[in-house]
Amino acid sequence: MTRAAGASSTAWTLASAAVDIDQEEWLDFWLANDWGRDEVFRNKGDGTFEEVAGKLRVDDRGSGMNASVLDIDHDGRPDVSFP
Repeated sequence: MTRAAGASSTAWTLASAAVDIDQEEWLDFWLANDWGRDEVFRNKGDGTFEEVAGKLRVDDRGSGMNASVLDIDHDGRPDVSFP
């Protein structure tokens, strides 16, 4: 089902965050992967997702252990942090 929706991953995900990254009122999924690059699945609003970490330039290969969503800079938009 996730493969058909465009939201499947083979990485070792240790943390995830559900956040509306593009302010379109659809929850997107950010995966902090311990093995493999981080992934962001943008919800297209039609039951499918698009992997956009490369476009957002957040597809690092670090050892992701946590993902937190908060408004770090107090601009009213969610920020994702990987402490």
